[in-house]
Amino acid sequence: MRMSGAGLTLTGALAAGLAASACCLGPLALAIAGIGGAASALALEPFRPYLLVLTAALLGTAFYLTYLRPTAGCAPGEDVSRP
Repeated sequence: MRMSGAGLTLTGALAAGLAASACCLGPLALAIAGIGGAASALALEPFRPYLLVLTAALLGTAFYLTYLRPTAGCAPGEDVSRP
């Protein structure tokens, strides 16, 4: 299965967003699950601003590719269906 540009950027934005929140939500989720060593997720704290910027950039790119990219129009009388 081949991913479109918009799907790929949305997937990247989701992964970057989860990584950005891992420093805050990771220890909490692991503590609730009863898994020790949850403090290791705090090592991601210095990278949080960069991951947030990456998330915003990927979401913006996905929005552009999905809604704002100009599409090629068809000529009058031309069939627009794809096989």
